Amino acid sequence: MRVGVRVGVGAFGGGVGAHLASINFELRVWASWQRGELLVAARMPIVGVGRDALFALLGKQYTQEEFEELCFEFGIELDDVEEEEVKTTKTRAGSEPARTEVVYKVEVPANRYDILCLEGLARALNVFNGKAPAPTYSLRDFPGGSPLTMSVDAATAQIRPFVVCAVLRDCTFDDRSYNSFLDLQDKMHHNICRRRTLVAIGTHDLDTLTPPFRYRALPPKDINFVPLAQERSFDAEELFQYYDDPKNNSPLKKFLPIIQKSPVYPVIYDAKDRVLSLPPIINGNHSRISAATKNVFIECTGTDLTKCHIVLHTIVSMFSQCAAARFGARFGAQFGAQFFDARNSARTPLTASHHRSGTRARRSRSSASTSRTRRARRTRSSPARSSRARACALR
Repeated sequence: MRVGVRVGVGAFGGGVGAHLASINFELRVWASWQRGELLVAARMPIVGVGRDALFALLGKQYTQEEFEELCFEFGIELDDVEEEEVKTTKTRAGSEPARTEVVYKVEVPANRYDILCLEGLARALNVFNGKAPAPTYSLRDFPGGSPLTMSVDAATAQIRPFVVCAVLRDCTFDDRSYNSFLDLQDKMHHNICRRRTLVAIGTHDLDTLTPPFRYRALPPKDINFVPLAQERSFDAEELFQYYDDPKNNSPLKKFLPIIQKSPVYPVIYDAKDRVLSLPPIINGNHSRISAATKNVFIECTGTDLTKCHIVLHTIVSMFSQCAAARFGARFGAQFGAQFFDARNSARTPLTASHHRSGTRARRSRSSASTSRTRRARRTRSSPARSSRARACALR
């Protein structure tokens, strides 16, 4: 067996201030077998961005060599340059005619979820170059003073116990930013979400829905809706058979085993019993979004609450720039997303404070020595971070 390691060191931050150094590792393992040769490569995520769109956001036209140098200084790498056709799909009803563009394939660190899209990459590079200040995110009140709510059935603890939500209001998308919004979800599904096993993302047109929302777990035969990109209603059992049929060649087939053997499937309804999504498989067609959508309802369900938070915060942070109140956020009890844990409460939304109380209650059941060990680990692993690092990195 041969093992090759390539190490690159670059500045990893943005704005004027201290640099956060980073080391990017790429490990390639070649294993020779009796029949053929198997190549196993552990690579960093690759982000494909349109060159012209990226340069427009950066406010400068770079030669390829200049851009490679910028990437090296920032701590990323230009992996490849390709010419691709700009495509639309049934769920991406764009208005631009078919055309080609030069696409930069940029290799980014696996923990930099904030630069998995064009908007995040351009923002980070502009802050790094001193061309833009680091965004200042503000806490905003709910419209009308009351938050949207989602009740959670205790039965969801059997399958996917966590759900977190947020709303992007008064958004303005063009075809480019809309497709980038969808692409970010795809990349996160394959990265931090671990192919939807840990987290599944659903985005919906809030104006087509009626709050409050309900997160339930029901037998497959009891769930009926028209799924995205379909024209007729299916029950969940029938829908799984449709996606599993090789004749249909569905890309969703690979996600079916995540919940297929469960006696109940997770499902999200609005107040009029319209299905928003059957996570982690498919959204309902009724609430599908488009480039014309103004108010986007985002829900993330999963088995890992921490990763649910990271995914939701990343999406909101990257695309709040498309909202009327740029970089405004509403989370928790005070400003926009509700945190729910079906294992703690049935049909009761958990605010941020409730969630912390639930965490303390669970910890109290563990041994005192375990608690002291965890506290010590947290103390050792939380050094002060520079404002420049916070501006460019989402943890």
